[in-house]
Amino acid sequence: MDSEALVCHLLLICFTEETSDDKIAEVWSLFEDLPNGSDGVEGIISVQFGTNNSPEELNKGFTHSVVVTFDSVASRDAYTGTSSQPAATKHLALKEVFLPTIKDIIVFDYSPEPYSSKISQNQRP
Repeated sequence: MDSEALVCHLLLICFTEETSDDKIAEVWSLFEDLPNGSDGVEGIISVQFGTNNSPEELNKGFTHSVVVTFDSVASRDAYTGTSSQPAATKHLALKEVFLPTIKDIIVFDYSPEPYSSKISQNQRP
């Protein structure tokens, strides 16, 4: 994987039944604030938060999503603490509020690739 490639850090979230709308709004606010201020997490390009609205009903109980887009693998690794450095302070603070609200979560990271390049790679002999 190219260490300079964009990384999308996707969370699919199933909150506990006890988690109020106000607590979900607080969690979203913490995610939204990650890149801001003097203590902001470097390398974050965008943060998106959404609620499932698919009519297919295949969400398996996951009701919300967060996508944090990083400018590189190194930025994502510094954020999560999977590099040689400890996790970003704002990430640790977010986890203190966020983790108790979660019934289940899927974390899936990927680097966007053009579909046409995948087609040409698959067609190679």
